[in-house]
Amino acid sequence: MTQTAARTNHTRPRSPEMVEVSGSMITSTAAKALAVLRISTGFVFLWAFLDKTFGLNYATPSANGLFMLGLLAIGVALIAGVAMRIAAISGVVMLAMMWLAEVPFAQFTSAGEPTGSPNPFADSHYMYAIVLIVLALTYAGTTWGLGRTWARLPFVNRNRWAL
Repeated sequence: MTQTAARTNHTRPRSPEMVEVSGSMITSTAAKALAVLRISTGFVFLWAFLDKTFGLNYATPSANGLFMLGLLAIGVALIAGVAMRIAAISGVVMLAMMWLAEVPFAQFTSAGEPTGSPNPFADSHYMYAIVLIVLALTYAGTTWGLGRTWARLPFVNRNRWAL
């Protein structure tokens, strides 16, 4: 075997708990934790859709159909582990609009009652936005999801933004 062939065939030893995710290494436990985070976050979006659609009145009143369609699409994409970049960008935009809908952040009403305004810097919208970004950047759809299959589709393979 030539030196060049030996160099190209050389593989570094991996720990049995390590899994390869697009050229980077993370533990299989971390990959599973990201999958649980992805699926759980997907259910947050899916639940908001179901709550609005069927008038369950848990946390969200019935609202605009396009908004509800966005909740459904983001939730399904996250749970399935497909189109993670698109879901993350869409989710961050949706969360930013929801956060802006709560402005101004007054502590008290004109009658002196507490408003219950969220923390203007680190409320749940902000935290979910960070989660979406992390999930997209870590290819979290590949563990317990259809991310690998999605990435092999010809359209997605040609258009990496659709990962």
